[in-house]
Amino acid sequence: MRARTKYVLAIVLAAGTLASGALAQEKPIASAKAELAAYDINHETNLIGTVLAYTPTTQTPPLGAHVTLQTSAGVVDVHLGNARLLTANHFTIQNGDIDGFGYGGILFDASDKMKEHNFKNEACNVRFNNDMIGVLTISGSLVDVEECFFEGGSIGIYDIATLGGDRFQADNFEAQTGVEALNEGIGIVTTGGVGVLVEDCMVADAQSFGVYLNDGKGDKYRFNSFINDPVTIVGGIEEGTSDL
Repeated sequence: MRARTKYVLAIVLAAGTLASGALAQEKPIASAKAELAAYDINHETNLIGTVLAYTPTTQTPPLGAHVTLQTSAGVVDVHLGNARLLTANHFTIQNGDIDGFGYGGILFDASDKMKEHNFKNEACNVRFNNDMIGVLTISGSLVDVEECFFEGGSIGIYDIATLGGDRFQADNFEAQTGVEALNEGIGIVTTGGVGVLVEDCMVADAQSFGVYLNDGKGDKYRFNSFINDPVTIVGGIEEGTSDL
């Protein structure tokens, strides 16, 4: 529980710093200095909770990145600010649990054709428990999901229309099972992109496939292991000799 708290605080405080930086750049220096002189620290609020979902962009105000927190007072939507600033500072999600989310635990989305909305996003050392889709990434580039644990749910990582360079490394997937809304149990699925690398991952007890690389151009895999999966890997190009 302590790790979860540190995780959330890191996100909220970092976002506040970035948003302040953007405000200072957009306004004249004299005006910015006057506002800083009048700034009251008591206007700030600290919020502690467990991350339920992270979305780098949304079409409803306030625009920008949002994180959904489960707090002692209930579920709270937190606005993190401009997604471009988060991307420019290589905003990373790490060290936390995401449990039982109905559709997707983490969404990295650039379906609006704005490349910067899903560029170099990362999820590191996050545990996903019974989320229908653990990580859903759309039209991303250089997205990195590393050392994450996906237990239950239907699909661990679903990568749609990547622009290239996405990498899934040292992730563990266990017992992905289809449900009525998504009748597949797969560790990793890619579709319609231009190349991902699946490396050093372990998939155990997936209902359908370990890894399904569908329609991708240049999807590659190496050094992965599979336990009790009816089908290990479909599609892709094997780069290593140690895929079991």
